[in-house]
Amino acid sequence: MHMFPNQIRLGMSAAASWAWGTSLIVGMQIAQQKGLAAWLIWAVANSLTLALFGLLTRSGLLGRRVFDRKPVKWAALLIQALCLVIQMNIIFEVLSGMGLAPGHAYAAASGVGVVFTLWMYRHGLSTSIATDVWQWCITLAAIIVILCLGVATDAPMRMFPQSTGADILWGAWSACILLSGPVGDVQHWQRAEVAGRSHAYLWGAFFFALYMALVLCMACFEFSPLMTGVLLVAVLCVT
Repeated sequence: MHMFPNQIRLGMSAAASWAWGTSLIVGMQIAQQKGLAAWLIWAVANSLTLALFGLLTRSGLLGRRVFDRKPVKWAALLIQALCLVIQMNIIFEVLSGMGLAPGHAYAAASGVGVVFTLWMYRHGLSTSIATDVWQWCITLAAIIVILCLGVATDAPMRMFPQSTGADILWGAWSACILLSGPVGDVQHWQRAEVAGRSHAYLWGAFFFALYMALVLCMACFEFSPLMTGVLLVAVLCVT
């Protein structure tokens, strides 16, 4: 993926690091259950937080000296472990939904988590960024395939409900949480240091906004088994 300039690759890596496997499933559910207005608040905040984090770190207003303290390092490690468990559960649910036996689904989800954890531990940040780019491109391609399958097979369409006041309030609270998210995540500080004063995190915001738009398009369709199978590829790559 060296065909992309360095800051664009870092932007893809930032977007991939910010995305969760849950965002594919939850992103569709928010639109389908809470309506378009609530989804827009959630999606815009999800995208703008990368741009905000990039601007604050480039300006020097934020620094990661706090991570020099051992309690903070252990807390950050615990957060990453919990994130991994949550995303493995999403993989487990998708596999189970495809009819795979629970034991096999759990083994497959655990295997994915263990392999990538050990791989990144051994090869470090540069390899993590490089694999992020591949995974991000495959994720977007998988979503586009899902959309093409939906159109080609004339899959049933969903109608989004109108957002209530409670739904919009939920979106506003979610936005507040999301906008502070990268600050407590050491993997974004690592990427911000590599990015330096480049516009990598602005590119990250652009790529994540594109991803959010594609997720919204997916939410318009009732999924067939084949579409669910392709969705699993996207979930694995995002995770």
